[in-house]
Amino acid sequence: MRIALFTEWYLPVKGGVSSHVEGLSHELDKRGHEVTIFTKKVRGMKRPVEDISENTRIVRISPAFPFNFPLMPPARDEIEQFTRKEKFDIVHSHHAFTAMPLVGLSVANESGIPSVVTNHSIPGGWYDIGSVWPSASSLLQPIKYYLNLADHAIAVSQAAADFISLFIDYAPIDIIPNGIDTTRFTPDLRKDGNENQILFVGRLVHRKGPHVLLKAFKRVLRKEPNAKLTFVGDGYMRLNLESLVHDLGISGNTEFLGDVSPEMLPSIYANAALFALPSLYAESFGMVLLEAMSSGLPVIASRTGGVPEIIADHNEGLLVKPGSEIELASAIVDLLQDKKLRTHLASNARSKAVRGFDWNLITKQIEGIYRSLLR
Repeated sequence: MRIALFTEWYLPVKGGVSSHVEGLSHELDKRGHEVTIFTKKVRGMKRPVEDISENTRIVRISPAFPFNFPLMPPARDEIEQFTRKEKFDIVHSHHAFTAMPLVGLSVANESGIPSVVTNHSIPGGWYDIGSVWPSASSLLQPIKYYLNLADHAIAVSQAAADFISLFIDYAPIDIIPNGIDTTRFTPDLRKDGNENQILFVGRLVHRKGPHVLLKAFKRVLRKEPNAKLTFVGDGYMRLNLESLVHDLGISGNTEFLGDVSPEMLPSIYANAALFALPSLYAESFGMVLLEAMSSGLPVIASRTGGVPEIIADHNEGLLVKPGSEIELASAIVDLLQDKKLRTHLASNARSKAVRGFDWNLITKQIEGIYRSLLR
């Protein structure tokens, strides 16, 4: 098949959506499909079209207007030009609420190309009592109009499916989770594993809860003074977090690595003792959970959004109340002090990643939806 993937974000921009599209395109390529990734131009990248393999290329679309706003819509005429030339079999838009994927659905509809949309996210407040989202969805008619152009919808979790169902009236919605390359993220890379090493990977933003993790870590050190905490990733909270580390007096046990190269990341996971994701809200899936599980790490994560669909409490990891530094600290201490439990959870996590989330399995499911639309 000739497949067009539309995404607002793609490498070098990092995040769950870009990682998903990268993994899916790589696997589709391996299965013999021709893949074109449409995304927006990134400042400093001069080549609008880039071949990344014999069967896969990236097309970076100019903004519709010469302004550098984050949500500026793409130049539709550029997309239509490529679409007419390539005669795609399938259009697959990723992330349901930004301009690039919505324009992709519109162009597909006008060109008579079957289309799929994947929802990767849920908003803050989605599960709160009195949530405004059911009412707000009826007010967001332009977005709802474009999403209803899709012939099929995918959600990465039940939480994401529940949310996108507010906007989609007719298309079937299947739950197909994110995937992971279990040969890249593997316990086999473990060399100098530190049994006291706690790892956080992700953007340093409020909703990911890195500040909660720091406060919990202060409590952990009272019982495990040799524990170490490493943050991988960057974000607007970095300076505040470094200041908080100083105020808490835990500088000697905490390090910030910032963004690291993709080549380094698997070994960083493999050499940690456990992984922590203390998200406060709006965690539809958490790609980093799969990376940790595939690397053979027990996971401590907040009981929010789609996380409980991936991590079963006391099976692949431990689930804690969002925002509770006391529960988070207690769970970390439990795993640091109980190697048998840590090993049990790690083994289950690796097994679940291989059996349920390997990109080969996930892509087969997505490919099945593509084929059903071409019959």
